[in-house]
Amino acid sequence: MKTVQTEAAVLAIPDIHQNADFVMAVLRRTEQVPLAQIVLLGDILDGRVPETRTTEAARRTLDVLETLQATRPVPVIRLMGNHDWIYWQNRALLRAFHASADEATAEERLRAHSLVPETARALKQASDTFWTEAQLVHYAHGVCFSHAGVHPELWDSGATPHENVLRINRAFVQCLNAPSGTVDSVWTDAGFARGGSRDFGGPLWQDWEAEFEDLLPCPQVLGHSSGPTVRRRGRSYCIDTVQSSFALVYPDGMIQPHSF
Repeated sequence: MKTVQTEAAVLAIPDIHQNADFVMAVLRRTEQVPLAQIVLLGDILDGRVPETRTTEAARRTLDVLETLQATRPVPVIRLMGNHDWIYWQNRALLRAFHASADEATAEERLRAHSLVPETARALKQASDTFWTEAQLVHYAHGVCFSHAGVHPELWDSGATPHENVLRINRAFVQCLNAPSGTVDSVWTDAGFARGGSRDFGGPLWQDWEAEFEDLLPCPQVLGHSSGPTVRRRGRSYCIDTVQSSFALVYPDGMIQPHSF
């Protein structure tokens, strides 16, 4: 069992988007920092630029993360992002793509569901645990980590942060176990700000500018809403700067973003 070093920092890495070089750069920059945990904030899949929007980039990213989880002496926590979720939500379509002899038609079906064929090809090697071992939220050093943030209406004010995280992740397991393409849940849906039908997005979709509020009893660290710089609202941070930032969270709860 991997040991959590409670006196050490939590390393938060946002939105990788098939850029394995970004992960390696962050690890090099923090190699002298004692770490308690590494938290990946979701959106591992779907490259954002031509160089990372390839099957090879997706495969390399999956390999790097598998090695990271297998070799690091501390826990590596993988959170689900909306770009990851859509592949699991449409896993029946993904299986049909992998088995299809009509590549052009199969690719067209993927694109109709916002799935990228190059990424889909790489996922043929991924087991179901790539998705089912992912969490929706994580709590450490007094901070709540998620892909897009937890809206205050989804937080039970009468429960502790640990209890809330357990409750949310249990609800997410039910979403993961639902039949392919059937999930309709506040935990996985987008709000109006991101083209959805709900008043606000869940932890996969909440928009930093239009929906996020720093109203939980603990600060939050999230990605999802990309911007040129790290942004702060109250005690919370959005650290998605298109693969150029990360954050260290220390045992006293201090959040220290870094950019390069």
